[in-house]
Amino acid sequence: MKFFISSIVCFIIVGCSSLSKSPKDSFLWLENIEGDIALKWVKEQNEITKKKYETKSQFSKVKADVSYILGADDRIFYVSMSGDYVYHYLQTPKNPKGIFRKATFSSYAAKKPKWEEIINIDDLAKNENENWVWKGLSCFEPEYKRCLLKLSRGGKDAVVVREFDLTEKTFVQDGFVVPEAKTDVSWIDMDHVLLATSFGSDTLTLSGYPRQVRMWTRGQKYKDAKLITEANVDYVSASFQVFYHPKKPLSVIQKSPSFYETEYFINNNDNQLVRLDVPNDIFLWGLVEDQIIFETKSNWDRFNVKAGSLIAIPRSDLEKSGAVTDLNIIFTPNDKQSITDLKTTSKALYISLLTSVRGEIVKWTYKNKKWKSSVFALPKTGMTRIVSVDEKEDKSLVEYTDFLTPPQIWLFRKSGVKTKVAELPSRFQTKGLVVEQKFAISRDGTRIPYSVVRNTAKKGPRPTLLYGYGGFEISLTPSYLAVKGKTWVENGGTYVVANLRGGGEFGPNWHTSVLKHNRQKVFDDFIAVAEALIKEGITTSKQLGIEGYSNGGLLVGAVAMQRPDLFGAVICGAPLLDMMRFHKLLAGASWIGEYGDPDSPEDASYIKKYSPYQNIREKTKYPSIFIITSTKDDRVHPGHARKMAAKLLEVGAPL
Repeated sequence: MKFFISSIVCFIIVGCSSLSKSPKDSFLWLENIEGDIALKWVKEQNEITKKKYETKSQFSKVKADVSYILGADDRIFYVSMSGDYVYHYLQTPKNPKGIFRKATFSSYAAKKPKWEEIINIDDLAKNENENWVWKGLSCFEPEYKRCLLKLSRGGKDAVVVREFDLTEKTFVQDGFVVPEAKTDVSWIDMDHVLLATSFGSDTLTLSGYPRQVRMWTRGQKYKDAKLITEANVDYVSASFQVFYHPKKPLSVIQKSPSFYETEYFINNNDNQLVRLDVPNDIFLWGLVEDQIIFETKSNWDRFNVKAGSLIAIPRSDLEKSGAVTDLNIIFTPNDKQSITDLKTTSKALYISLLTSVRGEIVKWTYKNKKWKSSVFALPKTGMTRIVSVDEKEDKSLVEYTDFLTPPQIWLFRKSGVKTKVAELPSRFQTKGLVVEQKFAISRDGTRIPYSVVRNTAKKGPRPTLLYGYGGFEISLTPSYLAVKGKTWVENGGTYVVANLRGGGEFGPNWHTSVLKHNRQKVFDDFIAVAEALIKEGITTSKQLGIEGYSNGGLLVGAVAMQRPDLFGAVICGAPLLDMMRFHKLLAGASWIGEYGDPDSPEDASYIKKYSPYQNIREKTKYPSIFIITSTKDDRVHPGHARKMAAKLLEVGAPL
């Protein structure tokens, strides 16, 4: 779910599984993903929507502007480094499915990359008569020659895995191949991989994820791989992480009882799998030198470690028995800070640090049993991100951007010298535009930050688009408004991003304070920002549109039902909307840790109060609502969107 917020461009094309008999739900039939009757209804709704928008005078220009921005030849290329080469996945109007390619590092650093095509997904899809969608690849470190390529049919989370040779540019005959499933796979060495996938119906959890981890040896059939461990069927999943180290890679097995709990296991010196004696909500980041890096999500009182801290535990201690006898605190955040990302090599770790919703990059190295830090010289008014770090050499690629500044990629070398290697050309006019950080006061008195991008020369209330998410510890940070800047802000619109509780902007507590029975506080935060925008004269309720995807779709759906008077329009994408059934649909059971369990009377009592689908009312004047989803969404069940649409139409809402 964390990684499904961006790039949703389809209309209401939907449907999925897990039907249960419920006489109270007259639209349950719309959960049948590929059902003829359901799809006929979907197509009818799409045609109405397309006719409404495609006939508008602005449509052609907006479409042309967006198509140019997303497919322009002068886009910035986000590459992965490995020694003498950089690797990149490119989509163009000519090759919409994409090309995976490489260039020498020297040519890339000189801003004149000479690209060499490795695999063309459009050609592959055509030759194999499959609707292949690129889902990435995992390459064997440090050689980076053999990779496990992931391909999805139509964009689903489920993938087909096939071993690919980057040098020969071909699939490996009799190599590692896994049929379509939700699969986790990583190299141990050239002849062994760890594998978690579907080995049969009894090998998946109730959430639909793998519950077995196996060691797969080259030449074996994947179903004959050796079983290492198995999670309970009511757990979310079983998985693993493998971290490269020149002496000995580190493999850590993970079992997740819930979305925010993990049991970690490691092979001890007797080759037995032992559980690590760490808190079950701690997060494993990687391996540096002989130190295993974790981030705490709650206070670890035993070692006086504050929530959100970065700690290091000697690998040798954990490999003995799993017991923690000592640790080093690398970094402790203040109440305005949080770690948004971290990357490791065997020699260093790189932290993306957020302070008051503005970013910086800090590099840490470990020597003589001490951690030493250095801050990368970048502006502190926007967002920074680690693009790639190189295991073979001490160099890193880092991005800087903000709402009005196109992304820049900087190369940092071990010497500290930095070089700008790429910069996106400006996509919209910024003259007269300002970015302001403001605060709204939520119902319980909490200060909620939000960023406003507007043209101060445009006097009076303006059409305004308010974006939010508020869940799963995902932080909303300043990012360049390439598309929205061109199509919305440049035309006089105001754009607002709300940093609601439920996100990770101010550390773990900003998230955990609104879990389950406290969920309404997220909606209160969003409503408070909307009311502040109106009170300040930035916009009016009729001019205020709201937008959210996935968990953000739940957000905008809920507030639209609670305060329909506050908004003029709603964009609700890939949404969770029937919260009384979310746990029965696709991966929904894995999110009980976030929302609660509708099968529990106590949890159901508060979920039903905010669940958008259950709170549609007759004789209510709703804002205009645009709902987006996909038939191929195998994570957030498209039945949520379909049923919401049908029920809104039933009460005469503008959909």
